[in-house]
Amino acid sequence: MNMKYLLNTFLLFFITCSLQAKSLQSIKQDMTSRLPKITLLKAEGQVGENNQGYLELKGSLNSTQEKMVRDENKDRETVYNAIADKVKESPSKIGSKRANQIRDTSPKGFWIQMPNGSWIRK
Repeated sequence: MNMKYLLNTFLLFFITCSLQAKSLQSIKQDMTSRLPKITLLKAEGQVGENNQGYLELKGSLNSTQEKMVRDENKDRETVYNAIADKVKESPSKIGSKRANQIRDTSPKGFWIQMPNGSWIRK
């Protein structure tokens, strides 16, 4: 499965969840529009996916790229909180579950953090 399909499937799950500071529909649009740039950064080895479901810097980025990573992580946090509220689990557990999905579906060459904290290039 491709990453865009997985992201869209994941995002559809929480569309009906309660709204946070930013609407979930707006977050979905922002995340979808950032996806190609983030995928490129991951392919270049500049960012990786940590074991909590967030992007982590693995190289040096310019200020625009760093802001994009911060915005993505902030949106992911909002999504994880919304899902956690709906399914009565902790946001960290939701993030860890998402990290497992990302790890399993990431293409070869992407940095991912294993559950034990070690980093590998898949």
